[in-house]
Amino acid sequence: VYKRQGYKADIALIDLNGIKTPTSIHNPHRYSEGVSYLLINGETVIDGGEWTGALPGEIIKLKK
Repeated sequence: VYKRQGYKADIALIDLNGIKTPTSIHNPHRYSEGVSYLLINGETVIDGGEWTGALPGEIIKLKK
C-alpha cells in the first residue's frame, strides 16, 4: 500500500446487491445505479447516490 503525500486517490462505496446498469444501445448515456458515494482525487462526485456536478478527474491518454 502506497501512502505518500500528494498522491491522488479514488474511493467508491457501492451496494453490490443494488448495482444496476440501465444503459442500452438506444440510451447509452445513463449512469449506473447503486453507487452511494464516489470520491475522485479526494473530491466528492457522488454523494448519497446523487451526482454533485464535480468533475475532478482527468483524461488519461494511452501512449502509442
